Amino acid sequence: ELNDRMEHLIASVSLGRAAREKVQIRVRQPLRRLWLFSLDRKSHGLDDHFVSEISEELNVKEIVRNGSLDQFIRKDVKLNFPVLGDKLGGEMKSVAGAVKAGDWSLNEDGKLAVGGHLLEPGEYELAYEAREGYAAANDRDTLVVLDTEITDELRREGYAREIIRTVQDLRKQADYKVEDRIQILYRCGDARVEQMLREQEVYIQGE
Repeated sequence: ELNDRMEHLIASVSLGRAAREKVQIRVRQPLRRLWLFSLDRKSHGLDDHFVSEISEELNVKEIVRNGSLDQFIRKDVKLNFPVLGDKLGGEMKSVAGAVKAGDWSLNEDGKLAVGGHLLEPGEYELAYEAREGYAAANDRDTLVVLDTEITDELRREGYAREIIRTVQDLRKQADYKVEDRIQILYRCGDARVEQMLREQEVYIQGE
């Protein structure tokens, strides 16, 4: 059970990173919210502790485990023509037309009802496309949706993480030890960065 939970946690983090890459938002940039949807209708035992790990790894403020998938995602069916050719024969064209028109439904057992036929998993593929303002990635079991809106506050937090990364690099170059206390001197001509440094001073010092 623990192995299953850890595998699902690792997969969720990997999908979250893939979603970030799609919209080119680095992990150092905090985001407001992430939704976790189970495509296999299993909870995978992700309790609050595991969810907080995902939040920390992906640098998101909130993880949501419920909601309407259709609010964030458009579903698209892709038929496996080589496999279905023998099964459907002359009806292949009408089934493809029904799919294109969106006249299909997905049963709880994973079968696709379309054009008077039931298609088995493997005879079709369900693709998920994020709506505007979101990014998504999925595997067979899990779908992750990211809220990609970056507010001014979130952007300033991202600046703080960039400052921290730069200072850590400078510490390495100077061969400082972890316990060595340092002073940071800076000159800044950007009002947004000045505001960030005031707001995030304690956080930067602690890191």
